[in-house]
Amino acid sequence: MRLVVRDEAKGAAVAEQLRQEVPGADLEVDRCDVADLDAVRRLAGEILAAEDRLDVLVHNAGALPATRQESPQGHELTMALHLLGPVLMTDLLLPALARSAEDPCGRSRVLLVTSGGMYAQRLRDDDPEYQRGEYSGTVAYARSKRAQVELLGSLEERWAPAGVRVYATHPGWADTPGVQTSLPTFRRLTRPVLRAADGGADTTVWLAAVEPSPRSEACGTIDGSDPCTCVPAPGPRRIRSIGCGAGWSGSWTARDGEEARMALWERVRGLPPPTPHVRALQVAERGVAIYWRPGCGYCAMLGARVRKHAGRAAWVNIWEDEAGAAYVRDVNGGSETVPTVVIHGVPYTNPSPALVKAALTD
Repeated sequence: MRLVVRDEAKGAAVAEQLRQEVPGADLEVDRCDVADLDAVRRLAGEILAAEDRLDVLVHNAGALPATRQESPQGHELTMALHLLGPVLMTDLLLPALARSAEDPCGRSRVLLVTSGGMYAQRLRDDDPEYQRGEYSGTVAYARSKRAQVELLGSLEERWAPAGVRVYATHPGWADTPGVQTSLPTFRRLTRPVLRAADGGADTTVWLAAVEPSPRSEACGTIDGSDPCTCVPAPGPRRIRSIGCGAGWSGSWTARDGEEARMALWERVRGLPPPTPHVRALQVAERGVAIYWRPGCGYCAMLGARVRKHAGRAAWVNIWEDEAGAAYVRDVNGGSETVPTVVIHGVPYTNPSPALVKAALTD
């Protein structure tokens, strides 16, 4: 299990607690601000270099800012953190998720942890970055959470070819540190009915672990007068309800209209494409990826020897791709030795041109 956190000290403390509760637990702590798309790309490259497969990816990072803030790429913070970052991270980690899907025992699931606050907001495809009107962190949070669920169908279509199933779940009204600090009035009024934090995690854990995985055509709606009341949609249904928690699959029927959903999806799908390193890892599973840098004599010689077939390989300049450089260091004991060539998933350092040419012409 890998814990992706903003605060490494807090993450390390949680990991230690888990190790005490589950002796022998294999845990890694990774630092990443999911709102920072460049940081997401770096993390994805590191994970792909370290992990052969991913069974379950849970997107739980969240924030409720008091004032309007922007991510390093200029996106409104909650939209970047709750939607853009998770979509990009899943796109980049798709090769590892797909390998899990190929395994008969694999799960290959993506879970978006949303919020019951979404019921109070409609999909704002006309102002997704919250640039109009007086900013409210609570409203921005709810809007971005609404967008997570409304786009489930599009995300399912995007990742289904890789065998990945997509779900969203909200934890119900749980007494978490986030509620305590960001919604003190709400907590004071609802404290008698708030669930414990571990109860809030129940549906997420169930969706991640239950076998067989829930039907992808299941979904549901909520009666706005009572957030704990299930109202089955015609045909599709809610996957599961626990207390005030709920889970939906990728076929949630958009309640705000197909036109609004598609307008927002066009913005989301416009994310920058995967880095050369990520594309290289995808190619290298059944082909050849060549990591190089300017000024490397052996790299130049190798390029000249295979130039007739160079277009069949994925080329990564490690000086322009930090994730690629991290991968090279990982397979070379900390050294950025190039050329490092990956052939059918196996890395070779300074391989002979004959070996690379043979792989490219195979």
